[in-house]
Amino acid sequence: MSILIIGPEEQILIDVAIAIAQTNPIPWEVAKAIVEPNDGDAVLLRDRKPGADEIRAKYKPQNVMLGTYRVAISFEEQPLGIFRHVSVSSHAPKMVPGPEVMQMVCEACGFSGPLCGIVSTSRTAIGRNSKLPFRVWLEEFEPGRFAVNVIEFVP
Repeated sequence: MSILIIGPEEQILIDVAIAIAQTNPIPWEVAKAIVEPNDGDAVLLRDRKPGADEIRAKYKPQNVMLGTYRVAISFEEQPLGIFRHVSVSSHAPKMVPGPEVMQMVCEACGFSGPLCGIVSTSRTAIGRNSKLPFRVWLEEFEPGRFAVNVIEFVP
């Protein structure tokens, strides 16, 4: 069982992580070398391009524990502009955060609106019913362990 906690103390940690992450966004010239041109539901470890780990180390996301969920917060440049990016994983193997958890985490991280495009976390959603363009996908971060990722355009 996983537990999500977002109280005043956690919100301060989130706000600090966002402020730090905004100071070191991944530039598009760097990101495009490791971006997966996958519009599918999941990115697997075997799909990672060479050099991805080194780039992720240089543009390290800010990690926050919200109960038993780990949230990695980062910003990245894309052709449209800057996007906020959260990656949320559960401590439980073979489990991913559900839509309700993702909605609460995204709200706490400043996303613009409801992620109504998510029918389940195993499906990709692109911008439906949100105020700004966004995308949701699963990403394998350790063998057999997945995080739910959400990016949203920052105007």
